[in-house]
Amino acid sequence: MLGAGAAASNDAVGPQAAFRLTCNVKDVLPGTLKIGISAGQIYNVPTLISTFPSSQNTEVRTQGSSTITTLMATVGYGVSFDVLSVSVLGSLGGANAAYRQYMPYDLPPNFADPGTYYHSTLAAPAWAYGVALQADVRLSDAWSISLVGGRDWFRSELVTANNAPYGAPSYRATFSDGALHLNAGVSYRIENTSRSGKVAGNSSDSLDEHQDKWFVNSIVCSIHPFSNVPYNQFNPGLAIQWRDRSQGITGFAEGGAYQFSQSDRAMYAGAGVLFPLGTEWVKLGVIGGVLYLHDGGAIRVYPTLSPRLTIDSPWLSLTALLIPAGETTAIGLFEGLPL
Repeated sequence: MLGAGAAASNDAVGPQAAFRLTCNVKDVLPGTLKIGISAGQIYNVPTLISTFPSSQNTEVRTQGSSTITTLMATVGYGVSFDVLSVSVLGSLGGANAAYRQYMPYDLPPNFADPGTYYHSTLAAPAWAYGVALQADVRLSDAWSISLVGGRDWFRSELVTANNAPYGAPSYRATFSDGALHLNAGVSYRIENTSRSGKVAGNSSDSLDEHQDKWFVNSIVCSIHPFSNVPYNQFNPGLAIQWRDRSQGITGFAEGGAYQFSQSDRAMYAGAGVLFPLGTEWVKLGVIGGVLYLHDGGAIRVYPTLSPRLTIDSPWLSLTALLIPAGETTAIGLFEGLPL
C-alpha cells in the first residue's frame, strides 16, 4: 500500500506519508497469516522543550519542528469478504526524528552581522511498536483502495542541557511522543511464484534462471567500527532493487532514500553484480553509483563503490555492505522482500 493521511503527535496534527508491503504466508482458516514491513514519515511535528526534574516548576515550550520516520516489521491476520478484506496488524521496529536547528555562529563581539547562522540536524532514535487495522476494497484482481488506522508507541527525545551539577533546571527536547494515524491509499497485488520454498538451482521446478526479480529493501542500520564519534546508527529507509536473473552471476540496479548516519536525508542510485559463493543462498557482490546527501544546509554528491555480502532465501534477502570512508567507514545492513 502507498498512501497519505494525517498523524497526531505532540498534541498536534501533521501530514503523513505511508508505505506498507505485506506477503501472504499461510492460509489459516478462515483467513490468511501475513508478514511484511511498514514505513512512514510524519512532517511538521512540533518539538517540545521542557524543564526537569518534575519536582521543580516545569516549563514547556515549542521550538521548531521535526520529521519523524518509522520503520517496522509487521505480522498480521486478514479475512476476506467478497470485495472487502480486513487485516489486523502488529508492528515492531524503530522510530527516528530529524530535527533541523539553526544556531548563531560563535562570533567575536565586534562582528557586525548577527544574522549569520549554521544549520545542523539532531536525531533521536527509539524503539517503536504499533497496531493497525487495514481495510481493502478490491477494484480488480490487482488493484484495491486501502484505509489504514492505528497507533504507534514510541518516545523520541534528547536531553539538550543537563544542569543538575549546578542545581539548575535541565532541558529535554521531545521530538515525538508516539502517533495516532489514519491513511488512505492504493494497493497493488502481485502474484509471486518465486516463494515456492525451493532453492534456486536445486529443482527442475524452480524459477527459470533468466527470469528477472524485484525486491523492496528496508534500510535498517549502520555501525562505524573505526570511529569514536557518536553517530545516528538507526537509518530507516526504503530502496528498490532489480536483478536481471534469478541464478548465477547476477547484475542488478538499486536506488533508494534513507536517514543517514549524520541524521539528515540521503539518496543513492547505482548498479552492480552478485557472484554466488558455491550456492545460490550466499552471494558476494559490489555496487558502484552516486550518493546524494542533504548534510545540514549543504547538498553533497559523492561517487561510491561498495562491496556487499547477500544471503538469499525464498522469503527474505539480507545484505551487509561496506561503505569505505577512512575513520568514518560504515557497515550498513538492510533486508529485502522479493516481489
